[in-house]
Amino acid sequence: MSIQMTQNKKNGMYRGYYVLMGIIVILPWIVAIPSIPFLPDHVPIHTDFNGNITDYAGKYSILTISAIGLVLWLFLFGICRLVRLLEEDEKVKTGEKATLICSIIGLTVLSAVDIWYVYLGFKYGY
Repeated sequence: MSIQMTQNKKNGMYRGYYVLMGIIVILPWIVAIPSIPFLPDHVPIHTDFNGNITDYAGKYSILTISAIGLVLWLFLFGICRLVRLLEEDEKVKTGEKATLICSIIGLTVLSAVDIWYVYLGFKYGY
């Protein structure tokens, strides 16, 4: 009985991190999809380091970054699960948490960029 309780506790140890990763990936979809009908036909898709818009594309290109985030999330989720399967000592447990934190940071940046380009579409699109 104690083995089962330990196993359940181990499997749910980083559940909050996995949920947070999912929310971060879904958020750009929640912003982008309802915005598509209201965006102009051409939206900015690239800026330089000074914030100047350097390229435009069709409004549906906004979904490209969201799709990249979804694929990246699936990849990172798989890596985090693989690290958990390989877990045999303390070092690997720390590796799972570090992998989750780095994944959350990367996905947050990508999601923020996606939401930023939706904003730029409304402000500078034509």
